Amino acid sequence: MSTGNETKYDSESRKKSALVSIIIPVFNQLDFTIQCLEALASNTCYEPYEVIIIDNASTDGTAEFLQQSLSGKVKVITNKENLGFSKANNQGARAAGGEYLIFLNNDTVPQPGWLENLVDMADTMPDAGIIGSKLLYPDNTIQHAGVVFDIVENDLFIWHIYRNFEKDHPAVNSVREFNAVTAACILVKKKIFFKIGMFDEIFLNGYEDVDLCFKAREKGYRVFYNPQSILYHYETSTERPVDHDDISRKNAEGLITKWKGKIVSDARVKSAEDGFRIKTNTNNEIEYCPLESASKISSLLVEAIKLAEESNYYEALQIYRKILHMSPFNEEALLLAGESSSKTGDLKGAAGYIRAYLQLHPADLKELCSYSELCYELGEVDEARRNVEKVLIFEPHNKMALGLRDKLLMKNETEAVS
Repeated sequence: MSTGNETKYDSESRKKSALVSIIIPVFNQLDFTIQCLEALASNTCYEPYEVIIIDNASTDGTAEFLQQSLSGKVKVITNKENLGFSKANNQGARAAGGEYLIFLNNDTVPQPGWLENLVDMADTMPDAGIIGSKLLYPDNTIQHAGVVFDIVENDLFIWHIYRNFEKDHPAVNSVREFNAVTAACILVKKKIFFKIGMFDEIFLNGYEDVDLCFKAREKGYRVFYNPQSILYHYETSTERPVDHDDISRKNAEGLITKWKGKIVSDARVKSAEDGFRIKTNTNNEIEYCPLESASKISSLLVEAIKLAEESNYYEALQIYRKILHMSPFNEEALLLAGESSSKTGDLKGAAGYIRAYLQLHPADLKELCSYSELCYELGEVDEARRNVEKVLIFEPHNKMALGLRDKLLMKNETEAVS
């Protein structure tokens, strides 16, 4: 399957000269640490690299192993207390001498070529700020092939796309750009890591990697998934504190608060690019269903447009909804559903359809104006004002936007007087 976001890089132009610093935070789980280090040594042909291990006050013999059994190009930092994932990784980065930083979980098992493919891509793609690997469960199914987001009625959902797919499925075997990748194994250029502010230490073992990717993208760097870098990941092995659920909730709230209004809902778009629509089953699990044929959707569009032309807007809207169930990001259906919703008096529904369309085409000034007008009518003044200003940045003399800005100013003056 081909996707709109596939990206190719030249793996033949390896320079193999930059020092790479592999940073591994550990807390107990000595068996996993040993397994990771042995696989790293056996399956890494790239030179030169150094390994930096940060021991977060382990109590299971990890400290003794690190002191007695390691030598050569391994640095060990020992903490007197468990500082968590973000702080430990930041410690490692400060001690790193490499041009490239690899943040690696100790419950991973690197496979041959894992590091070389990350460095190759970083060497040949200057705008790649963060690159994530393909991570597999021990049964050879996908654990991580990119992180996606979905916003449903103001609730944010985050997950690894195509979790449990077979490792050789076409959907997980193209280099792709994502909004975020997991830090169980990522490459970050050192100068970029410090430029964007490192891992934010307000996050405690959750969402710090998503936040890091958001910060990189905000500065104009791109985030990629590279399926040629492969590791196994024993995802559930990490010891969790008793109050894990409360910590997880706080991390999620911190992410939403920090990036409010900037998180893009991309799960349905990414899935549609691969020929799938997503739905949630009765167990609250994500399912990927094949999209309907283009010919069937086309015939339904013709039927709905005819109904709308005859002013049967409600009937037309039902067909648009059916189309969007089959193909969630059909641009024509989104716009026509918005128009029919408006005609039936459902302004909130109309705004929702146009907002979904704008996720695909954020610079469509005509629809930005329409969306702003709907927000104004719905009393969502701040949202209307934000989008009017976006339009005027690109078209300072846009009559519709200027007229709506005048109405917003008058509304402000009226409210101030009252």
